[in-house]
Amino acid sequence: MFPRINVMRLGIACASIIAFLALASIGSAAEFQVTSTADAGTGTLRQAIADASPGDTITFAAGGQGDIYLDSALTIDKTLAIAGRSSDNVVISGGFITDLIHVTNDASLTLSGVTLTEGFATSPDWAAVLTNAGAGTVTLDHVVVTNNVAEVNLLSYLPSARAAARVDAFRRATENLDVSPLTNADIRALDSLAPSSDSRPRESADLPDLPDLPVNFGCLLSASCLAPGVSVIWSGYPYVEDYATYGSSSRLIIRDSTITNNDATGGIVDSVSGPGGAVDVSGTTFSGNNRKPYPGLYGSGSGLTLTLFVLPSLVVSGSSPVTITRSAFNGNSGLIGSAVAILGSGDADQPITVRDSSFASNNGVIFGPLVVAGSLGTVTISGSDFNANAASSTLISQLFGSYGGGAMITAAHTAIDNTRFTDNAATFGGALIVGGGAFSMTSSTVASNHALYIGGVAMGAVVPVGSDLLAGSITNSTIAENTQTGFIPGVGAGGLAVAGDLKSLTNTTITGNSGGTGTGGLWLGYESDTSNNVVVRNSIISGNHARDGANMSCSFDSGIVVLQGANLITPDAISNYPCIYDTTEHLLTADPK
Repeated sequence: MFPRINVMRLGIACASIIAFLALASIGSAAEFQVTSTADAGTGTLRQAIADASPGDTITFAAGGQGDIYLDSALTIDKTLAIAGRSSDNVVISGGFITDLIHVTNDASLTLSGVTLTEGFATSPDWAAVLTNAGAGTVTLDHVVVTNNVAEVNLLSYLPSARAAARVDAFRRATENLDVSPLTNADIRALDSLAPSSDSRPRESADLPDLPDLPVNFGCLLSASCLAPGVSVIWSGYPYVEDYATYGSSSRLIIRDSTITNNDATGGIVDSVSGPGGAVDVSGTTFSGNNRKPYPGLYGSGSGLTLTLFVLPSLVVSGSSPVTITRSAFNGNSGLIGSAVAILGSGDADQPITVRDSSFASNNGVIFGPLVVAGSLGTVTISGSDFNANAASSTLISQLFGSYGGGAMITAAHTAIDNTRFTDNAATFGGALIVGGGAFSMTSSTVASNHALYIGGVAMGAVVPVGSDLLAGSITNSTIAENTQTGFIPGVGAGGLAVAGDLKSLTNTTITGNSGGTGTGGLWLGYESDTSNNVVVRNSIISGNHARDGANMSCSFDSGIVVLQGANLITPDAISNYPCIYDTTEHLLTADPK
């Protein structure tokens, strides 16, 4: 056994050697300068990548700044940093003939100060701009991603690992969807609704010349239309059961960047990873992506291409934590949501955070700008704004219905704080649909939203895509001036409709909502369960309008409304579903003025 002093000396010596080796490693990192904007050869970006060693940094001298047109994708198989001076000075373009960057061999890449444009996905296995086909970390910092195209010809589509990934993820996350199939005839009829896109390198075909389509697009249950998922940016291994082997640590970080005017059939930015990975988006703007969210046929003869832009601007599948902060999603479109879709695997706790972000004027065909499905973790939305978004009234949404004009969330726990939902629209749930577990809303506003059924907030299985709500609470919030225009008596509400266990309504105002033939303000519906009592404390439910119960209706088989504090609730003499109160001591019925 070593004497204690020798052991200490040995430890100090080892620490010194380790520190020396670490310094030597840092010192060995080199900087390569790009001096030419050519595609290949001495001084080019391609040559610098080939010459660099792991950990090196590539920068751009004066001669290397400008437009770099690629004839084929750049392959990065070692950890590198590529740093432009500003996105205006360094532009990497695929000229609509190639994709741009392949990150392989579990390498990591930090890319900053460049513009990535005119990338074109050449197959379902490569994204238009950047494919991170491994477990490494990709960081985009002050990067502009614009005018890239990731379309796959559905008429001649061949399955791929990534396609199977998208199918599996969507099936897991949307098992409770109950919709009718979209037929070939429906797809053909929709072509006239698709706006033209001059940026695509193909000519538009006349509708009378279209052939019969060999594909059945009843896809929201079969997920067949999700098979051609190809993206502008892809990160992670294919979605499989074994996260320990595939994609467990894939990380995607996007900071202070702009992602605008891109088109993709499978999502603009797409990440698939397990609990060891992460998606972190901060200070970034997504705007004008998927400008044509409807099916379209382009070209002629053997070159005919069918495109269907299915997924939104940011798609996350699997169990990786997701953080979105200080970011803006404006004017994006898509079939399954328009801005963000997070499809949890149901395999692990998945924390999801949206903070200090905005969602405005996005146009989803089936769902609104934020869709979270199947997460076993906590979804936290704070300090954010959802304004003028729509799950639109196109032919597709009429066939399927549209859900959650602002957001649709099914998770183990959803917490919304200091957030606004205003002027959003959908068939079901004009502002918000939430279910799956516990829900809380504090210090938030839901105002001037519109739907055929449930103009404001739909909680629990009150809509076709809803799920059981285990417990809910609303505190210090306002639900006002929302509109339901449905015609089925007793169904839904203009302000808030609950099919589940709403535990408490505290310091909250529900007023100025219109319910059509349903309830104007608040509709409570439970299954038989004597424990489903709701506590209403210091709240106002008044000034709402509807033919069947203007302010508050209760259609549960058992359970009562417990009044505490001082509440002002206008009585509904015309209601077919009157509520039963435990006491009238805390009930005021005067004009709220």
